[in-house]
Amino acid sequence: MVTIREIAKLAGTSRGTVDRVINKRGRVNPETEKRIKSILHKMDFHLNSHARALSMQKKVFEVAYIYHISEINTFFQDIITGINAKVSELHNFKISLNVKPVKLNDTGLFLKAIDEIQEKNVDGIILTPFTSPAIANKINELVDTGFPVITCNVDSAGSKRMAFVGCNLYKSGFTAGGLMGIIAGGQARIGIVTSGIHFERMKGFFDAIAQNHPDIHIVDTVEAEEDNAKTFNQTRVMMGKNPCIQAIYAETVAVPGICQALRELGLEKKVKLICFDDMPSIRKLMVEGYVSAIVFQNPFWQGYRSFEMLWNYLLNRRFPENVINYSNTEIRIRESLEE
Repeated sequence: MVTIREIAKLAGTSRGTVDRVINKRGRVNPETEKRIKSILHKMDFHLNSHARALSMQKKVFEVAYIYHISEINTFFQDIITGINAKVSELHNFKISLNVKPVKLNDTGLFLKAIDEIQEKNVDGIILTPFTSPAIANKINELVDTGFPVITCNVDSAGSKRMAFVGCNLYKSGFTAGGLMGIIAGGQARIGIVTSGIHFERMKGFFDAIAQNHPDIHIVDTVEAEEDNAKTFNQTRVMMGKNPCIQAIYAETVAVPGICQALRELGLEKKVKLICFDDMPSIRKLMVEGYVSAIVFQNPFWQGYRSFEMLWNYLLNRRFPENVINYSNTEIRIRESLEE
C-alpha cells in the first residue's frame, strides 16, 4: 500500500499537509488539497486504523522530551511523571521515552539536544523551550518535514508546533495579584522578586493590582533569576532599603532564598509571601508557615496531556482539536495540604 510519505512526495508537500487532508483537520490551501485528493484517488489510498494500530504494537515507538532547567527547579519532574503515566497506560505498545534536560537559557545546547534526538530517528518530540527565534526556526524546520512537535509548559512564539499544553501565564499572574489583595487586606506596601523569565505572569500581576487593588503599592522590584544565593542577596538588599514592605510576590522558584533572607532579618512569618508551584522545597516552607499561598499550575496534567496529544497523532494521525491547551490555575494554602 502506498504510504503518506510517498503521497507527500508526489504532491510536492509535507507529510503533515497530507495528514491534514486525509483527516480533515487544519487549514490547507484549496489548490494543494485538490492536488492531494486527486493523488489519493489515483493511488486508491485509504487509512485502515485497525491495521495501523496492530502494526504500531509491533514496533518500538520512540519519543523525546527536551526541557530547560535550573539547578533548583524540580517542577519538571512532575511533567515527566505525567508523561510516564500516559506511557504506562499504553502497555500494549512498546514505547521508549528519551528525557533530555538542558541548561536554562542556553540556546546552543538546546538546539544541539534537538539535533542529537533527531539522529536517533524518534517519532515525535515534546519540548519545553525558552524564548528564542533560533529555537522557533528549528521547530518550523521539523514541522515542515511532517515531524510532530508539541510544546509543553512554555510555548515557542512564532513556531508551527502542533499544539501547546501549559499554564496560562497571564491568568496565573492575575490570580496571584488577586491573592495579594486578599492576603494583604487590600492595603499594603509590597516588594517583588522576579526570575526575569515570565513576562506575561508579571503583566497579569500588575494588571490585577492596578485594576482591583489601588491601595496596594509596589515599592521595589528585584531580579534574581532562579538562583537561591542571588535571591537571598537581592531580598536582603530590597528589605534593607524598604523596611516598610509587608508582603512579597515571588515570581521565581528560588523561594527558599527569600525565606532565608527574611529569617536572618527577623521577618520570618511577618512578611506575607505568595509564590508559584507546589514543589517539595516550597511545600515545606508553606507547611512551616513561611509561604502564605501558592498558585498551582498542574504540571502532571501538562505532561500527561502533551503525550496524549502526540500519541493520538502518531497512532491515528489525529491533530489536536485545540492548538492552545491551558492547565487549570489553582490556589493552595497550608490547610489544603494537610491530610
